[in-house]
Amino acid sequence: MKSILKLATITFLIITLVIILRNITSKKVITETILAMGTTARITIVVDHPTRNKIDRAYKMIDEAFSLLKKYDQTLSFYSQDSELKAINKNAGQAPVKISDLMLDILEKSLFYSKFTGGVFDVTATSLQKEGGYGSIILNTKRKTVYFKNKKTKIDLGGIATGFAVDKIAEHFEQFQIENYLIDIGGDIYAHGVNEHGVTWKVGVRNPISPEKIVKKVSIKNQAVTTSGNYVKKHIIDPKSGSLADEGLLSVSVIAPTCVDADVFATAFFIMGMPRAKALILRHRNDIKALFVISNQGRPEAIVYNWNQ
Repeated sequence: MKSILKLATITFLIITLVIILRNITSKKVITETILAMGTTARITIVVDHPTRNKIDRAYKMIDEAFSLLKKYDQTLSFYSQDSELKAINKNAGQAPVKISDLMLDILEKSLFYSKFTGGVFDVTATSLQKEGGYGSIILNTKRKTVYFKNKKTKIDLGGIATGFAVDKIAEHFEQFQIENYLIDIGGDIYAHGVNEHGVTWKVGVRNPISPEKIVKKVSIKNQAVTTSGNYVKKHIIDPKSGSLADEGLLSVSVIAPTCVDADVFATAFFIMGMPRAKALILRHRNDIKALFVISNQGRPEAIVYNWNQ
């Protein structure tokens, strides 16, 4: 009898061990990194029950994503002499310039956010045109043209381009039913599904005083998170004053449904300051959460705020 019980116990342990090992090996994490858009772009895909075909497909999807990213970089770059944006900035002050669907999409979004934030977010801030600002941009969506009323106006998409690119890659992955992945372009992050442990993705918000440390971890699923601060995105300009933003914040992180939301609002909230940012969330955006990091007697303190607080 004892021998039978002993054998049953051993058999149970072996079966349990096999199940545990099977669960451990039932996922494969694939991560690839490139330099693009003036920063590091990293994509991770978690493959469930990996087979050769599934793994090859994941690598193929990442390759396609990086190809799209290079296209966006070439189109939206402020500095590249061959970019579509460079041609717009050169010619749109003289006559309407025909633009691509991609450029039309991002300019429509840019003007929407500029109006929504009352000009706190303004893609013409680089040219520091205090009069007119984004109002100088005339976008004709039917003819797909853009024109500047003020000849000195220049568009710089640096405050929205990376978030826009992250969302475009996420849309590409959704089209091909990729379930579990994380896209990170220079700290603009979107996470879908779950990580290799089967739980929501966790992202660390860096300590603005000691960037090698984490001030708070946030969990995101089918959401984006972006952090803004003059230690992260250097020289954040207040479009209205033309000077560096200084509302007493060390950094602002925004969790939102899309990365373009998180990208724009993180910058806008940093410029606005906490009271105005909280008011905007309360009035208009019950789907976003902000994490404000302030200095409390020389130490960073994280304050989380969303619409129901």
